[in-house]
Amino acid sequence: MAAAGKTARGLRRVPAYQPPKEEQKPSRKPRQRKIKYKVFSLGQGLDMPLFIFILVLLAIGLVMLFSASYAYAYYNDGSSYAYISRQGMFAVLGVAAMLFISTFDYHHYHKFAWPVMGVAVLFLSLVMLFKALGLKSLAPNEGDAYRWLQLGPINFQPSEVAKFAVILLFAHLISQNLDKMGTFYYGVLPYVAILGVVGGLIFLENHLSATLIVLMLGAILIAMQMGIARGIFSNEAGLGSAPIAAAAAQTKEPVRQGLVSMTGTFLDTIIVCSMTGLALVMTGAYQIPGLEGAAVTTAAFQAGLPFIPGEVVSFVLMACLV
Repeated sequence: MAAAGKTARGLRRVPAYQPPKEEQKPSRKPRQRKIKYKVFSLGQGLDMPLFIFILVLLAIGLVMLFSASYAYAYYNDGSSYAYISRQGMFAVLGVAAMLFISTFDYHHYHKFAWPVMGVAVLFLSLVMLFKALGLKSLAPNEGDAYRWLQLGPINFQPSEVAKFAVILLFAHLISQNLDKMGTFYYGVLPYVAILGVVGGLIFLENHLSATLIVLMLGAILIAMQMGIARGIFSNEAGLGSAPIAAAAAQTKEPVRQGLVSMTGTFLDTIIVCSMTGLALVMTGAYQIPGLEGAAVTTAAFQAGLPFIPGEVVSFVLMACLV
C-alpha cells in the first residue's frame, strides 16, 4: 500500500501545476478632477449671425440718433456731428470691448456675480445718499429724477450696472441651484429679495423705465427654468407666459399641474381685478378729471391707503405686473 503523498512505486507525487495568482489590488474610486477653464479662449469662434445682427442694430441706432440730433446739434453746438461723433466713438469702443469680453470664458463669471451685485447696490445707494445730502455735483438731477452718478470725469447711470448685475447673479444662482428651483426657498425667495432691493433703489431714483426693465429681466430669467415653469405666476398681463410655462413643465401628475396653472387665472381675475375694481368704485377715482389708465388705479389705491406713501403704492402696483 502506497504511503500518503507517494505513488504505487514509491515515487513522490508531484502536485498539479497551478498558475500563480495575481495579487488583486483594492479598487479605488476614480478621482473627479476639477475642470479647469482657460481665462481667455476663442473656442469655436464667433457666432457670426448674432454678431452681424448686433452690428445692424447698432447701425440703425446711430442712424436714428444722427437723424434726430442733426438740426439740434447744428443750432446749439455749432456742428451737426456733435452728438453722432461722440456716440460713434463709444460705439466703436463698445464693439471692441464686446469682442474682447467674448474671448473670456463664461465659467469665470461665477466669481464676479456677488461682487458685481454689491458694486451695483453701492452705486445705487450713493445716488440716494448724495440726493439726501443735496450734493448735485455728485448726483446731478434732471427734473425730479436722480439717475446719474458723477465720479470725477466719469458720468454714468448706476441702473445700467444693476441690469448686468441682475442677469449675472440670477444666472449664477440658477445654475448653482438648478435641481432645487421648484422649491420656494431656492426658486423664489432669493430672486424676489434681490429684485425688491435693486428695483426699489432704482424706483427711488424716479427711473420707472429702468425699474420695469430690471423686473422684467428677473422675471424672464426665472421663467426660463423648469422649476419655476410649474406655474408660480401671479399676473402676467396677457403675455402668454403662463400657458407656455405650463406646457413646458415636467410633472408626473397632470391634475396637480392643472391646479397650479389655474392659480394664475384665479389671481388675475378673481383677486387682482376684483380688488382693483372695488378700489376704483369705492374711492371714486374714476371720476377724477384728467386721469387715465394706470394713473386712475394708482390714485384709487393711494386714496384707499392714505397711511402708505404714494411711491410705495405705485411700486407695489407696478410689481404686480410681473
